[in-house]
Amino acid sequence: MGEICIIMESRKQIAVNKWKSGLNCCQAVLLTYSDFFTIDEEILFKISEGFGSGVSGLRRTCGALLAAVMIAGLVNSDGDINNPKTKHQTYAIGQDLIKEFESKYSTSICSELKGINSSKLILPCNLCIEEACNLIENKLLNKLESFK
Repeated sequence: MGEICIIMESRKQIAVNKWKSGLNCCQAVLLTYSDFFTIDEEILFKISEGFGSGVSGLRRTCGALLAAVMIAGLVNSDGDINNPKTKHQTYAIGQDLIKEFESKYSTSICSELKGINSSKLILPCNLCIEEACNLIENKLLNKLESFK
């Protein structure tokens, strides 16, 4: 477990560095874990582009947290387009991720986290990104490792 923690710790920094280099928060988190999947990074980049800054810049649900939910779908979905059976299980995993985030910070809304309307900063973007990585490590790592 120690080695995994070191790897994940470096992934948190990788994700923050991706964000600092210009990727949005959702892209930064999602692309940090792209090596677990057989999806081209450019495709993941394009898919997640509209989810930054709280969904298309609207400051709604945190984009970094949404990346964790996207990863939940990638690791849990059966991929059966004609007869999907895993949707509700994936919803439950996503709800668990969001509830855990909200239990720590009382919200998952970007504008509230940033203190835009209240001038009370709860969590800046870089720490939202790190927290999303923590959720991935704690809730999804075992499923991610099965992809390797």
